[in-house]
Amino acid sequence: MKVSSKHIIVNNSFSKLKNKTTGKEFLKLKNYQKKDALIYSLSKEKATSINKLKSINIENKINFFKATYFNHIPQEAVIHYESAIHKFNQGFNMFSCSFDLSKFVNIYEGLPNYNLDDPIDYSNKKLSVFFKNTIYEYETDNVPYYYKNLEGYKENMIIVNSYYGNSYVPEYNYDGIGVIQQREGYKIKTGKDLYFKGKAEYENSTKFDLSYYSNDLSVKLADIRTTQHKREIENGWYMIGCPSKNNLLISSYFEDLINKNQIRIIKRNDGEVVTPEYNYIGFEYLEPFNGYQIKFQNL
Repeated sequence: MKVSSKHIIVNNSFSKLKNKTTGKEFLKLKNYQKKDALIYSLSKEKATSINKLKSINIENKINFFKATYFNHIPQEAVIHYESAIHKFNQGFNMFSCSFDLSKFVNIYEGLPNYNLDDPIDYSNKKLSVFFKNTIYEYETDNVPYYYKNLEGYKENMIIVNSYYGNSYVPEYNYDGIGVIQQREGYKIKTGKDLYFKGKAEYENSTKFDLSYYSNDLSVKLADIRTTQHKREIENGWYMIGCPSKNNLLISSYFEDLINKNQIRIIKRNDGEVVTPEYNYIGFEYLEPFNGYQIKFQNL
């Protein structure tokens, strides 16, 4: 039975969880614990008789509750999700995800541990998992490149670099980047034209928020190692993206920083630049799913 791999913590004793679904005990729970209690409650309502599960081992009980819970997710929660295709040209590209990483749905039924149209939260998953599930060899393909042709994926998805100098190298199954980060840019080298395809909810930011980048990106996951670092923009180079469905006018998006002379240069993948200090505008817009190098000053 396929079930969603959405991270769910379930007590070894379901009777303990049962006692926390109502009253004062429920109010004392942390948010993720309330979620687990809700999963139990919803699953119990659908089950004909909870006692029938007593003879089933703990792993299968967990799978049952997970699968049952996701049948209760309102369909309207994803009706506004939109599909997008972004082309990577052979060679070097700069990429940043314009979708909200926490609001994806599966569009390929063959993904391990996912049912079709399951919600997927990539904000706590490794960058390598994200690209394995979203990179396609051809625009018309229905199967991600990694699952269609693993050797081809390793050969042509050559390397992904982060601003911090860490790398994901599929050929050696090495992911030194760790968890993919919202609004960060990544430099990608491909051996041929490839395509990013996804279905999710777009971010909707209209002004660059410097404080957004001053938070701890350390992510604690039990099943993987992840690169942990403090993300804080300082004077010097950084890589950003376009957190919007629509093109963002640079003069408007960075208005506050431009007025304070805090941006020295913005660089596009083709080498074209914007230098506010000299009033040189080589391009006017940030475009969805493209990454950009930016050099800050006077911060």
